[in-house]
Amino acid sequence: MWVSGLLHDLTVFEWSKFDIVAGLGAAAFVVAPLLAGAATGYLAQGLFATIGANFLVNTEGSGPTAARLRVLAVACVIEPASLALGTLIGTTGFIAVPLVGLTVFALLMGRGSASWKQVVLVSALALVAGAGLPGASVSDAAERLWAAMVGDFWILLGLAILRLSRHSRSEGAGAPEAHGTQSLRQVHPLLSDLSVESEVFRQALVAGLACSVGLALGLSLGLPRDIWIIMTIIIAIRPGIGPTIDSTVILITGTGIGAVIAAFVTLGTASLEVLGVLLFGFALVMYSSRLVNQALYQAFFTPFLIVLLNILYPGDWWFALVRIADVTIGGLVAIAAVYLLSLEFKSSGSGSPPS
Repeated sequence: MWVSGLLHDLTVFEWSKFDIVAGLGAAAFVVAPLLAGAATGYLAQGLFATIGANFLVNTEGSGPTAARLRVLAVACVIEPASLALGTLIGTTGFIAVPLVGLTVFALLMGRGSASWKQVVLVSALALVAGAGLPGASVSDAAERLWAAMVGDFWILLGLAILRLSRHSRSEGAGAPEAHGTQSLRQVHPLLSDLSVESEVFRQALVAGLACSVGLALGLSLGLPRDIWIIMTIIIAIRPGIGPTIDSTVILITGTGIGAVIAAFVTLGTASLEVLGVLLFGFALVMYSSRLVNQALYQAFFTPFLIVLLNILYPGDWWFALVRIADVTIGGLVAIAAVYLLSLEFKSSGSGSPPS
């Protein structure tokens, strides 16, 4: 039953999977572009390089399911391009509502491939980030494109170094290659998912529709940082009402804790040096605890992103708390969309509803 799974996800902490070495390496490489940009007078470019690096770390994954380096190399182009495309979409006003929905749907159709599932998911998140962040013009899109690519290829270098280091110390270093080969055999032809019978198609469709609704709500309510609504929808939606509620509750719980932390941080200091140190600390714990507990991960992911964006787009401390409202709205939209889709499939008799 999904309720027991939710309680497990919220209360069980697998501390044996806390990896401070991996967290330290990831945090150092992710934060470095921002610090370099601040030191050389290119703060905005450094920030988007760090955003791109963070996207790629989350694309990589952990353990035996980690993506292969050649997949990540392609992601170094796809994800910045999605960020730039989202920035261009952000220039269209309310026309962005259908454009975001259609583009999210198109990207998530690629989730039928095991090798590219995480790449297209993160690309969808990069797209909505570009559409919702302040500054939307052709020049902004071009700047974000090259800055994010610099950050991505920088972190790719770091991941390659870390993997070579682990390879030299581990007898089982060949395991990731086996996983990659197996994933390539599982590539799902796109045409086979272009059917209402396909779970990939249904999940991409409901995510696209829900993102359009979420963006329309954010624009209508005039909420600051309404990108959190759309990001929550993309992350929370699962092929079933129970799992979607589960992921929504985890997101809200972790976000609530993290937003309170971020509110105190942004209220207490505006010093770039202090914020840089705090950013590194949040990144260290966040990347180290990716496999420990999802709510715990969100509790540090939230202040990491809020502090990061606050460096370039300063806002009042209560902007951190607005994220709780945004995540709640996004989660409710995701739950409603999955529920209504399930009813639609039941009433039409078109295959099995998501479960």
